[in-house]
Amino acid sequence: MRNVILISELYSSNLGDTVISKISQKLFAKEFGLDHIIQYDISKHRRTLIGRIVCRLSKLLGLEDLLNRYLYCATKRDIKRILLNKSIVVFSGGQLFLDFFIPPMLGILDVIKETNTHTYFFFFFIGRLRPREISKLKYYLNNNSIRVTVRDGLTFFQENISPNVYACPDVAIKSS
Repeated sequence: MRNVILISELYSSNLGDTVISKISQKLFAKEFGLDHIIQYDISKHRRTLIGRIVCRLSKLLGLEDLLNRYLYCATKRDIKRILLNKSIVVFSGGQLFLDFFIPPMLGILDVIKETNTHTYFFFFFIGRLRPREISKLKYYLNNNSIRVTVRDGLTFFQENISPNVYACPDVAIKSS
């Protein structure tokens, strides 16, 4: 049986992201069994003591790249530790295609690229992305082992990042 590494924003001020995370967990647990679901909070390293210190220092010193590098490396290290050969990775929606989430997402995508792990992006909303982040996403997401569904922004995604994307309804509809 495969393990599912479910990556999402577990604790968000945007309640929609938390709802999508919880609903996705239930949907995948129904399919794979709860014992085979590994939850990973994409913002985990922003909440640790070291993460909060790096966040403050990078803001005070105007070194956004310092924060991005820390989030990228710390997340990549975590995913290498928990990614098993028989795992699939699922990014569970909300606004994860937002510049705030891109550094840790790139750390995860690096490991996925190295291991050729089957990966799915479900229920995504396209948020604020700078051209640099769009080109990085384009590099990673044009990969045969990655599937993407978006709940809006389909045309933007197809034209700027990857033509291999599909529209889907908001998963919160499933909960009603």
